[in-house]
Amino acid sequence: PESIKIFGAAIARAKTIVWNGPPGVFEFPAFEKATKAMAEAIVAVTMAQGRPGDDAVCEERRKAATTPQDEQRYLFAPALSGSREVVLAAVERAFGEVRTQDAPYLLGSLMRNRLAGETVWREVTARFADAIDRFPNSAHPALVGGMSTLIHSEVLAAEIRDFHEANAVPAGQRQIEQFMDLMDLHVALAARERVTLAASLAELLV
Repeated sequence: PESIKIFGAAIARAKTIVWNGPPGVFEFPAFEKATKAMAEAIVAVTMAQGRPGDDAVCEERRKAATTPQDEQRYLFAPALSGSREVVLAAVERAFGEVRTQDAPYLLGSLMRNRLAGETVWREVTARFADAIDRFPNSAHPALVGGMSTLIHSEVLAAEIRDFHEANAVPAGQRQIEQFMDLMDLHVALAARERVTLAASLAELLV
């Protein structure tokens, strides 16, 4: 785990990445973890650039994937994108071609995107009745699991709580309430730390 953290941090800082082979005998399950973690880190760095064409390449590789692990890696990659358009295109796929057992988890992941998270939540809630009917009951909480990262506005947090209290799901409502409690905690913490951070930055700029 420590080596994965070290390699992951180096990949996150990299401007050029040359993959010269796996860091272990990945053909054996006991030795595949580091290779998969590095591959996921490289995909994350690539998608975060928000460059035109990266999403199309990612989709091609998802459809051509020969293992479930590769398919999942590319399926969830748009959640890391630095492009709102890429994230919202993935929302449309979640309501269309993506398997119903995967789509709620994809939507919850997309909701955590720092640029488009709020928009994803609004898209999901605008189609909430369709989503509840389309996706398995057991996955309903995952559908909105990313709400706990929507912490930039107390007004938004109140709107989210009002919506989900008024639109309880058939199964998993208690878990959604826990997500909302965590969201409120994060909102309060962000509001408190925002003042401290602003003061610290002001001191650095003097």
